[in-house]
This record gives sequence, structure tokens and C-alpha cells, in this order.
Amino acid sequence: KINLDYNAIASPLPDTLGNLKNLMFLSVSNNYLNGSIPATLSRCTSMGVLQLSFNDISGQIPDSFKNL
Repeated sequence: KINLDYNAIASPLPDTLGNLKNLMFLSVSNNYLNGSIPATLSRCTSMGVLQLSFNDISGQIPDSFKNL
């Protein structure tokens, strides 16, 4: 479980988050995250909660998320 809400993080989400294959919960709401959602997050097949609201994320949800 990773909860980094309200931490004023101002960067893109790192591609390496996809290496946390057993990650079940990721919440990074209310930051200044920018860029797109990394397709590598789809490797986190145990993910039950992905909270990205209230950031500056752009682009579309990666096609690889269709398999989750």
C-alpha cells in the first residue's frame, strides 16, 4: 500500500512503479503530478485501487490497462 496524497509531488509518475507487481493500493491524489499514466502500471496485476485525482496528468489511459 502506498499513499502519497497531499505531498506537493511535482513530477511524472515513474515507470518503475510497474516493477511493484504485488502493489494493491496506490493513491497519489492532490499533488502536482504531470505527464501521462505509465503503461508499466498495468504490470501491477494485484492493483485494486489506483487514485490519481486532482493532479495535472494528461493523455489517455494506456491500452494495456484493458487487461486488468
